[in-house]
Amino acid sequence: MAEEKETKAAKAAPTLTISMDELQQLVTAAVSAATQASAATVTAAVVEAKKPVVDERHAYNDEQMRQYTKIQRERDAENTRISQESCPHRQGSSDLSSFQGPLSSFVVHVLDTGLPVAICTNCLMKVYGDDDNPEHIKKAFRDKSGNGRSAAGQRHFRDPEKAMKAGR
Repeated sequence: MAEEKETKAAKAAPTLTISMDELQQLVTAAVSAATQASAATVTAAVVEAKKPVVDERHAYNDEQMRQYTKIQRERDAENTRISQESCPHRQGSSDLSSFQGPLSSFVVHVLDTGLPVAICTNCLMKVYGDDDNPEHIKKAFRDKSGNGRSAAGQRHFRDPEKAMKAGR
């Protein structure tokens, strides 16, 4: 009895007739679609794998170091400014010197544009020949220095004043 029901159900179901070529085309299309989907998945995985992994702790540490470095540079700049303001710009006024002298501690260098630059050997303060502060000019260029004057090579300019203005 069960066999009769199965036979009747099989006969009642619609049948499909397909040729071998049509079956082959259907299978080829299905395999091709699956291969393309697989290739897209693999490509996406490779792209994702090449991205650098960002560790939140590392990024936090980097940001902390940047902030610390910025604060340290500001402190160093403030210390340099205070040191330059308190420096007497005299020979031997550095803590490392064994004796003090009456001469200026500036070394004067003439740039190839003709602009003189004086640098204190104690505090590294730079004074340019076209500085607006007359006190700096007096200390750097008029007082006798214990250092020799130096100069860069000689160049000739069509407009020396323009070259000096642009030459720092």
